Amino acid sequence: VLIALSRGVLLLQTRRYREALAWYRKLLPLGVPSEMVAEIVRDLEARLRVEAESVLAEGRRRFAAGSYRAAAVAYAECLSLDPEHLVARRLLSEARAKMLVQLDEADRTRLERVYYEAAAQYLNREYAQAEHTLRGLLQEDETNAEARALLDRVRRSRAMQTAP
Repeated sequence: VLIALSRGVLLLQTRRYREALAWYRKLLPLGVPSEMVAEIVRDLEARLRVEAESVLAEGRRRFAAGSYRAAAVAYAECLSLDPEHLVARRLLSEARAKMLVQLDEADRTRLERVYYEAAAQYLNREYAQAEHTLRGLLQEDETNAEARALLDRVRRSRAMQTAP
């Protein structure tokens, strides 16, 4: 019994609260001084709930600041502390959805930079490079009308350049 209790104490001292809680829950049905263990379990559950709320609040701050990935990490940590936390589960879904939108915006920005790179190549009469860049862009974004129009101009200019 003392060895079992000392293992729990060691876990508490090293701030491994989830593991300590699991350990003490295992001791409850074994007849270890149940009032003492039950009190420790209640204390640990309360401590983990407080910690979960703190992590949830941090996630909300990060979400409000637009750091959706950091918010998602915080919400996932909150769920690891309290797997039944419905608010954290909902907020994690929202953060993941925002991360996808943010990713789409980043892709659009990158595709715009590629388009402007191709336009600069065209203006510098680097038609082969511009055509290559635009083909790559259109493979990623087939609906890009500006890129398609510029590719047509590049091809006409290239054809005029090689015409006798």
